[in-house]
Amino acid sequence: MPTVQVPKKQLDAVLRMLAAQGITPPTKGKHGNKGVQLAPDSFTAPADGSPGPVSFVVGVKTVSESNTRGWHAKSGRTGETRKAVCRMMGRHLRYLVPFAEAFHAGRTLRVTLRRLGGKKLDALANLGSALKAAEDAVALVLGADDGAYNWKATAEQKPGGPMGILIILSLDPAPKASGPAPAIAMGGSKTV
Repeated sequence: MPTVQVPKKQLDAVLRMLAAQGITPPTKGKHGNKGVQLAPDSFTAPADGSPGPVSFVVGVKTVSESNTRGWHAKSGRTGETRKAVCRMMGRHLRYLVPFAEAFHAGRTLRVTLRRLGGKKLDALANLGSALKAAEDAVALVLGADDGAYNWKATAEQKPGGPMGILIILSLDPAPKASGPAPAIAMGGSKTV
């Protein structure tokens, strides 16, 4: 990839233009010697406005937090991931309202977190810790408890390519009503 020098005044405009074309420039590594290609941010929802599955791609670097040393670096990555996910979801809140309402009404919300890019992580020990900050951010935006009985999160990975996180939200089908529920009198007996 050719290197181009851009005056500092024009850098933001150039970055916006590249992002519009789906190109994310590599970020600098810890010592400026290693770049990481990030996946472009994107959002997908049903065209008809129905509360079908929605998906977000957030271009952030994810690593196994189980194998890292030093709380400062881990805290920085966690904060960066949470901010990126919240920013992306915040731009599309109108599509998230049905998911938040259904979750709070007791329906099961399925949250699929797929780590994109990088090396393959051990699914049992490392994948969950790499995606936990993203799960926490989704729960925060929806006002949900990620430990609730109706919160079902799964972690997946697709190694290779640009790094990021794919988040898919979907609802389990609503239970079918079997007719009106019988009325219960104050004493606890059924009224006919």
